[in-house]
Amino acid sequence: MLESLFEEKDHLLHSKFSADTAMAVYLTILDGLFVEMLYGGRSERLEKRISSTWDVFWQGINSSKRAYE
Repeated sequence: MLESLFEEKDHLLHSKFSADTAMAVYLTILDGLFVEMLYGGRSERLEKRISSTWDVFWQGINSSKRAYE
């Protein structure tokens, strides 16, 4: 399902990244957040990391100039 989503939105990705690469990076980030949740539980720190991670990830892969403003 995730692979289909990234392929569907491929036109929004920065030209340096394929949908497959974006998906692999996203899953790697999720793995790290899951480990944080496993060992640290649900915390304010985890919530901040989840929020910040998505913003940085999306700005890094988005081809829109608005992503960098």
